[in-house]
Amino acid sequence: MRALRSLRSVVVAAAATVILVGLGAAPASAATRISVTPAPVHSRRWPAQPAPPARAITWRVPIAMYHIVTPLAPDTTNTDLFVRTSEFDAQLKLAAAKGIRTITAHDMGASIAANVAIPAKTMVLSFDDGRLESIKYAWPIMQEYGSSLVFTGTKWIARDVNHDGRADPGYIGTFYVIVGRHNSDSLSFDQEATLAKAGNEIANHTNSHVDVRMYHGAALTAQVTTAGHTLETEMAKRGVTTTVTTFAYPYGYTSTEAVNLLTANGYTIAVSTVEGIAHSGQNLLLLPRVRVSRGQTAAKFVASLGY
Repeated sequence: MRALRSLRSVVVAAAATVILVGLGAAPASAATRISVTPAPVHSRRWPAQPAPPARAITWRVPIAMYHIVTPLAPDTTNTDLFVRTSEFDAQLKLAAAKGIRTITAHDMGASIAANVAIPAKTMVLSFDDGRLESIKYAWPIMQEYGSSLVFTGTKWIARDVNHDGRADPGYIGTFYVIVGRHNSDSLSFDQEATLAKAGNEIANHTNSHVDVRMYHGAALTAQVTTAGHTLETEMAKRGVTTTVTTFAYPYGYTSTEAVNLLTANGYTIAVSTVEGIAHSGQNLLLLPRVRVSRGQTAAKFVASLGY
């Protein structure tokens, strides 16, 4: 019986060995050990998170509002429209001494749109109505004082019209012209192009100086956006490539329809006659300005800018 059990154990062991060998396992003399390799552990990787949006810049830029700068300002006329050349000269001289630099409304709007900080102690000199006095009296004085900056699309640099690596002296401005008005008191397209080539902005003040509240639909489009396109075309004929992106409301009157039209046509800045300093948080198409009136001293002018 013992012999039979021994023989049976041998047969079973032999059979087990044959099975293991057939499965590719090597036989073991005493026992067959089966090791189990654990599955690899993969670390969990979270998908890359988008960068947080850039924080909107804060800015503050006074926009000075002039109409007519002339040595001939009569005492009996509207003090809000006329500033004597002697007063204008003194105002810019003190502003320059205080280190205040000029930029255009166009570059101001482009910088805000690009979320690039606007340099400190800057101002916009704006002139309404496209008057001949702008180039005859105001512009020569502007060239005598201060310095100006231009926006390249990514950064601010000193104005260098001739591209000779040297900063150009003098102030620049934004001239809001009545596009369809060309009489003996108004700037011609040639004169506007001359100002633009020197680094000034020629901007839109409607086609015929209308109250935009009274115009709607196609009539408003003709006064606002068509006028801007006409200005671009006339400047291009005279070698000036420009995109009109800023607007001044005649009489300071605004309307929701006009604001929507300007928005739809890519305007970045529009100014009213509401008194105040433009700053971040305001509607860019309803910005206030600092009115400059006849009799205003240089010290009061600089103080009104907040500098």
